[in-house]
Formats: sequence, C-alpha cells, structure tokens
Amino acid sequence: MNKLVSLGVAQFEPEVCQTMKLSENILFSNVKWVYKDETGQEILHCFVSYTLQSENDSLKIIVSVIDDQQRELAKLL
Repeated sequence: MNKLVSLGVAQFEPEVCQTMKLSENILFSNVKWVYKDETGQEILHCFVSYTLQSENDSLKIIVSVIDDQQRELAKLL
C-alpha cells in the first residue's frame, strides 16, 4: 500500500466483472480494481481472479491470480 500511496493512490474501488459457481461451496470471481487519486481520477487499474470458498456465511480466498495488467503496476512500483 505504501508504494501505491507514493504513486498518488488515495482510494480504490472493486468492480466485480464475473462470478461463477464452480461447486456447492466454491466460486470463481474476476474483479477489476480501480486505483484513484484524491480527486477521484483513475491512476491505474488491474484485474484479479479469485477462487473463493464459502464457509459459515463468509467467503475465504483460496487462490488469487493477478492478471497481465498487474505487470504494468509492477513496472510503476
């Protein structure tokens, strides 16, 4: 988070792009994370895919995969 702040990121918003039920308690979801400055202008975004497990009315992340645009973020950091 410190490196994101150094880029001017002051806020972020998740946008769920897709969710699929893989089994009774396993879900797959793709989320676009949008990073914005303090005025709300987008600085960058990246897509992250999650495999989630439903347990006792909560979701636990089993696997998260940062998609190709994360490489651009890594270059900036």
